[in-house]
Amino acid sequence: MAKEIADIVSCPDTVWSERETNILVVDDSKTTVELIREAVAGKRRIRLTVAYSLAEARMALSRFQPDLALVDLVLPDGSGIELLPVNREEASFPIVIMTAQGDETEAVKAMKGGALDYLVKSPSILADIPAIIARSLRTWQYIVERRQAVKAVRESEALFRSIFNSAPSGMVLISPEGDFLHVNPANCRLLGYSDDEMLRMKVSDITHPEDREFVQKLYDELLTGQRPLVEFEKRYLRKDGTVLWGHVTVTGVRDDGEKLLYFVAQMQDISARKQAEEALRQSEERFRAVFNTAAAGMVVISPTGEILQANPAICAITGYSESELLHLTVEDITHPEDREKTTSYYGRLSTGGQENIHYEKRYLRKDGKILWGYASLACVTDSKQRPLYCVGLVQDITERKQMEEELRKANRELDAFVYTVSHDLRSPLTPIIGYTEFLREQYKGQLDEQATTILAEIHRQGHRMLRLLEDLLSLAKAGNLARPDEPVDCCHVVEEVIAGLSNQIADAGMTVQQEPVPPLRVPRTLLAQLFDNLIGNALRYGRKEGSSVEVGGERCGALARLYVRDHGAGIPPGERDRVFDLFYRGSNGVNIDGTGVGLATVQKIAHLFGGRAWVEETSGGGSTFWVEILDEERH
Repeated sequence: MAKEIADIVSCPDTVWSERETNILVVDDSKTTVELIREAVAGKRRIRLTVAYSLAEARMALSRFQPDLALVDLVLPDGSGIELLPVNREEASFPIVIMTAQGDETEAVKAMKGGALDYLVKSPSILADIPAIIARSLRTWQYIVERRQAVKAVRESEALFRSIFNSAPSGMVLISPEGDFLHVNPANCRLLGYSDDEMLRMKVSDITHPEDREFVQKLYDELLTGQRPLVEFEKRYLRKDGTVLWGHVTVTGVRDDGEKLLYFVAQMQDISARKQAEEALRQSEERFRAVFNTAAAGMVVISPTGEILQANPAICAITGYSESELLHLTVEDITHPEDREKTTSYYGRLSTGGQENIHYEKRYLRKDGKILWGYASLACVTDSKQRPLYCVGLVQDITERKQMEEELRKANRELDAFVYTVSHDLRSPLTPIIGYTEFLREQYKGQLDEQATTILAEIHRQGHRMLRLLEDLLSLAKAGNLARPDEPVDCCHVVEEVIAGLSNQIADAGMTVQQEPVPPLRVPRTLLAQLFDNLIGNALRYGRKEGSSVEVGGERCGALARLYVRDHGAGIPPGERDRVFDLFYRGSNGVNIDGTGVGLATVQKIAHLFGGRAWVEETSGGGSTFWVEILDEERH
């Protein structure tokens, strides 16, 4: 069994800690053990654990780890060397080998095997055992610290190597002369070179020729210590000849004497960002070129209406210089009567109510004159759909508005003339038609066949003239009615028109099929004229006994489309663009009563309400007349 001896307190040696020091003595000589005990007695707190054989030593070591072991080289059951670890780097406590006279050679072997020290057992040496213990513990402390330092270095190197090799960005170590010392896989992948190829190259070899001078200047500043770190962007030449943009950070590593050992450089691929920046730059240049050279006025406006940018065309339109416009708001150059409308439109854009707006408005020029402009606005928003600014396009339509006004005036005068002429011409027609009827009735049987035929022709032509004048009156009056406040029930209007044409429908041997028609804010009388002309036209020109005429409509947003479809002979393609011309009747209307005014009236009604009329071929034969009407108030 191991024998424990606890004594010795208070020793001023600062190498030992204030805690108890555990010493394992392994020796079969009781004399040696007693000399050691006597030597350390009274010096400081030491706990001695004594083992007289290898077996007892191993048992003791299974229970605790000593701070130091004093082991005799020769033991009854073996050599003390057997307690040394196989790998001296794995030793967890120091072992000092004790030998007798003549065992020094074996002791040297023990030292090579991992023993911390050895001593020759003699009374004088054993008396100095406290100093030997103190020296051994200091030496062991140094060894432990060195091991920890080596371990830390190795762990640091392993960590750096792991980071270096697994980093997604390129990393390299570069000599002061610009040669590559180490390169990581990411750097090889980015540039297309192998590790061996890179290690035979210099920094200048992979740097774009246009960037070499300024890159060398930065490295020189690092080399001379002017700067501890540089960060820049440069172009790399890849192995396949393509160019890669990189964001580079370089720092210098120096020794204690401040001598530069090597550079550490890190590179991130920013080619995609550079391409995006270049695309943005080109886009901005194109926009700037379009902005500055556009014939139409263009402005960039803040959400609150301030003018942020103005092109030369808008300056010419308004008479202000760009610097003057940048101190104005949209309201300042807007006619007072149009400001409320303009503010409302900007409100819709800024709140996301509309993506873009197109409208006509009046502008106030610097010289006080008024001009008309057609404005198109779009709002640019951020990622959260908050308005950043608006882009406005303005076209000067003053001349067009003047022409429109002149045209409206001319049309009003023409309508008044047509109304007057047609009204005045109806007066003499009434007695002419009446007298022919009187003569035919009064002198029936007394007139020869030629006279009777002449009177019949006068009567027929008189009625034809009367219908023409009535149609001209309808055409003249078509533009004099405003939109009603409430939508008109078009289905009911169509029913009334069909009822009024019942005799013509029966004479033609046809039927009229009424399909849904959307309600419209169009005067009821004009709707009646429109459907009466279209359905009557289908009965006359699309006549085919047993066939039908379909009437219906549909809505497409603000537009309403009405149609009347027949299945008759149809209209030749070359005549479809002319059937809405005044007095044009076409090749199919030679032997059919008509004035050529009805379809012109339909087209005029369509134009009055922002639409148009056209004709298409019906599938299977016949014609489909379409009328498109804008069913909202125009600004």
